[in-house]
Amino acid sequence: MKDPMAKMSADSGTIDADSETKSIAAALIKLSTMLQIAFGEAGSTIITENLNSGSEVNALIPGKRLQGVFGFCDIRSFTDCTEC
Repeated sequence: MKDPMAKMSADSGTIDADSETKSIAAALIKLSTMLQIAFGEAGSTIITENLNSGSEVNALIPGKRLQGVFGFCDIRSFTDCTEC
């Protein structure tokens, strides 16, 4: 199975149908992209293993620890600066 985190795209030449079918294909690609963002790097491994197994979905695949960074910035009176 291909990498579930690979960029999804559908060129207008690959879909040979009416505009409604093209709209549905575009919506599915947008949904796939949002799912890729939501599951992230940690979820991609679980999805790949489930897709490659070819059997039922196993939601109890052990996870892996990842390191991450979370940043936050609070600019006081930012609206006062932008509304001048």
